[in-house]
Amino acid sequence: MHFDGSEWRHQTETVPQVGALGGVWGAGPTDVWAVGGVTNPVSGSFPTVLHYDGSTWTDASPGLPGGRLLDAWGSGPADVWAVGELGTVLHWDGAWSAVEVPTSTRLRSVWGTAPDDVWVVGGGSCPSNWPFEEALCDRGIAGRGVVLHFDGAEWTEFPAPASRELLDVWGTAPDDVWAVGFPGIVLHFDGVVWTRLGWEP
Repeated sequence: MHFDGSEWRHQTETVPQVGALGGVWGAGPTDVWAVGGVTNPVSGSFPTVLHYDGSTWTDASPGLPGGRLLDAWGSGPADVWAVGELGTVLHWDGAWSAVEVPTSTRLRSVWGTAPDDVWVVGGGSCPSNWPFEEALCDRGIAGRGVVLHFDGAEWTEFPAPASRELLDVWGTAPDDVWAVGFPGIVLHFDGVVWTRLGWEP
């Protein structure tokens, strides 16, 4: 769907059929990224990336290993991040590359203030051989919350008081960042530590 300032319009006839898309971010009207893909233990897992140049959507999937992508964010046209299942983190600096991070769990959301201040949240790892636990994982009931931070040089896991999956992250400044998740958890980062504000059993 595209909103032109007055109405929403379907663009199915011009968008490559690549399965589910989980996130979108753009540097401008002629530079938009949409991410998604497939995570399937039987048929295989792969990330999908589409790009819009102002007139046409094209399949820009990099052919890299990883799971389905769930979100994208960038600080500019040459600095775009995409995150998703299986701890997948991809980075665009003119070409897409896979980035190693200290987790293999699902990563739901990415946001930052600058190229050297990027946050990612997620969680909800579950055993792959127990369908009941997988169902709990999908609902955010099983698995702890994960918070990652990029300082421009490396990704590190940041301590955060969340025993359930985190779903989104956003802020206004390096010392004012918010993360939310199951079951109604609200976390705030003041530039030093994360504090839980929401209720949690």
